[in-house]
Amino acid sequence: TYVSPSFNGVTLSYTYQDNIVIDGAGAHGVGQTVSVTDIAYSAGPLAVGYRTVSTDAALNAAFKKASGYKASYDFGVAKVAMGAYKTTSQTNVATKQTAFQVTAPVGPIALSVSLGSQKVGTAVKYDSNAISATYALSKRTNVNLELVKWDSSTTTASPNRTRVTLTHSF
Repeated sequence: TYVSPSFNGVTLSYTYQDNIVIDGAGAHGVGQTVSVTDIAYSAGPLAVGYRTVSTDAALNAAFKKASGYKASYDFGVAKVAMGAYKTTSQTNVATKQTAFQVTAPVGPIALSVSLGSQKVGTAVKYDSNAISATYALSKRTNVNLELVKWDSSTTTASPNRTRVTLTHSF
């Protein structure tokens, strides 16, 4: 992995890994090569980034390449972020993901609203809505409540998820 020094807020990175073992690909996994290129800009309230990923075609039938972007702007009273990611399988089926998020501090709590979408080829589409609240218990410890609802174009079932997470950073 190489990460360049930041030049006026721009950082470049490149990762090349050979013989990565993939879980579930045979009794002992299969080794493959992965290449990741990132470019990011961050200065003041604006942050943007672009990533490409590629892998060996013969060793992973579900994944051949991917690319995506992300951008965020901190308005002070709220932070707005968005992004998109596209993966392509060996059979050239594209999966497109998009997301939009607004996060705002309300007293000691950070509230976040997220909207997302995923489309697999021309057949399946998923939409999601999420609301989360994060409370800082200390400088390094947070508790987070998250409510997520998924809608699918192929089933009447709309799974919901409620999760409470306690995190501590070292």
